[in-house]
Amino acid sequence: MDDTLSLRHCMRSRGGENGVAKGVAVHDQEAITESARAERQRRVEDAIHSNEMEGLHVNADTLADADEYVAGRIDSDELVARARARYGLG
Repeated sequence: MDDTLSLRHCMRSRGGENGVAKGVAVHDQEAITESARAERQRRVEDAIHSNEMEGLHVNADTLADADEYVAGRIDSDELVARARARYGLG
C-alpha cells in the first residue's frame, strides 16, 4: 500500500470534507472552519500512522501536500490527484 491509497482511505472512509464542498479546491484558508481544520489534521495523522504501521514512509512532497489540505487550500480530491500524479498513477 502506498501513501496515495492510505491517504485516500483514511480521508474517504470518514466521509466528506467537513465544511468544504466535495471536489472543489479551496484557496481561502478561512473557507473551512476550525473544527474542519482539526478533523483534517486528525485524518492526515491517521494516514501517516497507518503508513508507519505498514512499514512505509510518507515523503516530504506528500507531507507538504497534506499541510495544504489541512490548511484548507486544497480538498481531498486534489490531495489524492497530486499523490497519484507523483507516483505516475494517472
